Amino acid sequence: MKKWYAVYVRSRSEKKVGEALTSMGIENYIPLRKEWRQWSDRKKIVEVPVLCGYIFVKADLKERLEVLKCNNIVAFVRHNGKDAEIRSRDIDALKCFLEQTGVSVEQTSERIMLGSTVEVLEGPFVGYIGEMVRHNGKHKVIVRLEALQSNILVEVELEHIIEAQSV
Repeated sequence: MKKWYAVYVRSRSEKKVGEALTSMGIENYIPLRKEWRQWSDRKKIVEVPVLCGYIFVKADLKERLEVLKCNNIVAFVRHNGKDAEIRSRDIDALKCFLEQTGVSVEQTSERIMLGSTVEVLEGPFVGYIGEMVRHNGKHKVIVRLEALQSNILVEVELEHIIEAQSV
């Protein structure tokens, strides 16, 4: 059965690795966000990885062995002594968050206190059940990637959520 795994890649090679894996027929996902970059002669929007040095692959055991043969792959991320599995719902949430335009998505490695479980009722993330936290003075819904010791935060209006226990 195919599951999502996190893979370490060499610095600044996320997109190249993704293209190589796609050409090998291995499903992969690179969380990217759009950012303005300034050069001396121009200003341009570029896509940059949200999690530098990582990509996600959906693979079975045989495909995981093939992944390791790809150039610029360092290793699978390990957690508790085995390859770190990433929940499909977390990958889906990342995709949902990053596909939205005009939404503030932030990555942090800070240990953020546990919050209440909430369901988003309105807006671009309707139906998402996640964890509510207060970060930098704003209310945000969080996707925790424990194996990567990383959190993805997205700002959500308080009037667009309810506690999930009461759903």
